[in-house]
Amino acid sequence: MESREEIRRSGPRRVDVVDAGRVVLACLADVHGNTAALDAVLVSAEFALAGAVAFLGCTTTGPDPRGVLERCAGLKVPVFHLAGNGERRVLEVASGVRPVEREVDRWLVAAHGADGLATIASWPGGLRVGNRLAGGVRLCHGSPRSDIELLTSLTGDDRLREATAGVDEAVLVHGHTHVQYRRDAIGKVITGAGSVGLPYAARQGARWALISDQVRLVVTPYDLDRAAALIAATDYPGEAYLKTLRQPPNPEAKTADAEKLVFSN
Repeated sequence: MESREEIRRSGPRRVDVVDAGRVVLACLADVHGNTAALDAVLVSAEFALAGAVAFLGCTTTGPDPRGVLERCAGLKVPVFHLAGNGERRVLEVASGVRPVEREVDRWLVAAHGADGLATIASWPGGLRVGNRLAGGVRLCHGSPRSDIELLTSLTGDDRLREATAGVDEAVLVHGHTHVQYRRDAIGKVITGAGSVGLPYAARQGARWALISDQVRLVVTPYDLDRAAALIAATDYPGEAYLKTLRQPPNPEAKTADAEKLVFSN
């Protein structure tokens, strides 16, 4: 269970308002520095349908932070970012708010570099997206009230109402749980975009979502051997990362665990 202080710090620093007009919006969560998975998504036929893309946090926290940032900067469509608990942790370690607790903490600060840290520090904690196709979209990492809250396909209506208090948009899309789902609840379409870089799923493939007048869940296959080679080419100290790629946790078990925890890093 997370401490009260951690939950307090997990609230969004700010929520930005952006306008996506009438374009299809691609929502990519939890890339976790996996450039092989991101590359596959960006060249997919489904991504070619998107007129804008939003990254829902924990984008850079993995083996190739700078590679992911370079790819995001090179996209030819409008790009929106929000920060997740991963970016917040990196910034807190870099500033001394959080002590170095794991070898990977120090590595990620150095791997971002000063310019990378400045980039992720500029990202808001949430996004309100004007989108006339969808009737308005709220984007967050964990939930609108916390970047470490675990929303799932089983979350009860009472907690959903508490977590989305003040959210007027018709569609809510989040990351953090790494499990992809779509449901209708409390008068909204609530969607877990899944994870591009480290999905919890029964079969291999990057998970993400396309938002138009409906929500489409997308799975993009990619070469795990290429991902492993790219990770091996770095000195990334996250030993469990590649194992999770090749042997992802059971999504039903992770969903059940999330409902017990409610808040978790």
